[in-house]
Amino acid sequence: MVRWSETLARACALALTFPLVLGCAASHSNAGGDDGARGGSGGAAHGGAGGRGMLSAGAGHGANGGTGGEVGGTAGGGGSSVAGDGGRGGTAGAGLSGQATAGGTGGDASGSGGDTSGMAGESGAGNTGGSGGAPGESCRLYTAAFTVTTTSGVQASSCAFDRPTLTLTCTTERGDVTTTIWATIDDAVRENRPLGTRRADRVEQYIAFPGAECRLTQDHQYDGAGRQTATVVTIDPDMPCGTNEIAYDEWAPDGRPTHGIENGVGGELCAGGDVTFTYDDVQLTITTTRSGGTDCAESTSVVSYDESGFRTGSVVGSIVTTYETLATGEICE
Repeated sequence: MVRWSETLARACALALTFPLVLGCAASHSNAGGDDGARGGSGGAAHGGAGGRGMLSAGAGHGANGGTGGEVGGTAGGGGSSVAGDGGRGGTAGAGLSGQATAGGTGGDASGSGGDTSGMAGESGAGNTGGSGGAPGESCRLYTAAFTVTTTSGVQASSCAFDRPTLTLTCTTERGDVTTTIWATIDDAVRENRPLGTRRADRVEQYIAFPGAECRLTQDHQYDGAGRQTATVVTIDPDMPCGTNEIAYDEWAPDGRPTHGIENGVGGELCAGGDVTFTYDDVQLTITTTRSGGTDCAESTSVVSYDESGFRTGSVVGSIVTTYETLATGEICE
């Protein structure tokens, strides 16, 4: 039986590789217009509730209709699609042409020209309003290929996401396999948002230690607010190893756990160890400190990430690990 504390130095880089190798990326949005951009009654249609692009909603006024005339058309801000007053105050023969402004589809421009009487001009053609936006789509990136470099060498890994089963499977060249499963596509997209947030339902691991094998399952539990409350570990008796499971009891305002108590399973003897988590969203690091308890290994680890949420390095005691992303994949709602 492999005991976690006995293999920490050689396995910690691997054990830390997969849980957060999932990454997070900027949400993509194919946003178009929003509902606020209304044309006149016959002017621009709604821009489309799905997006964020703004229609140019015909906000211009007609030019002065005549010498001393008041501002012309009121069509731009939601009036009729017909031209606004070409200039109500002008005296005969003095009106200037009203200028068409950007409007909605139907043309809420001012008239093609006020006539000499200062009456409204004919309805202008108007510029075409923006089309409605397509529904927004949210995605995130994950590391499809990466390397892990330690003092013992370089190991390459690859990952692939299966959309129908909501499963991400990562395999190292040594033969380790980590499978992460989500309950919903929304959870899969929001994994690691914000940095360090777990949303997976279950993680299954097969670890090919030199001279030994380990198979275990991590079940992640959450409360009604979506905060992770525990990671419960089940060890395969045919491929046993020792590790720790944890119950979380303190959280940051954004729901990320900040403290928990860990206990050993599968032959690991740790009991009642304190685990604290500190998140630095400026430096993009997560610091984990283990202390106290009975037969628990004490350590401090600092894991660093890039702006896409991909791990770039970690320091656990004297063990320094470097991660390099070689290719990415995309998970979309």
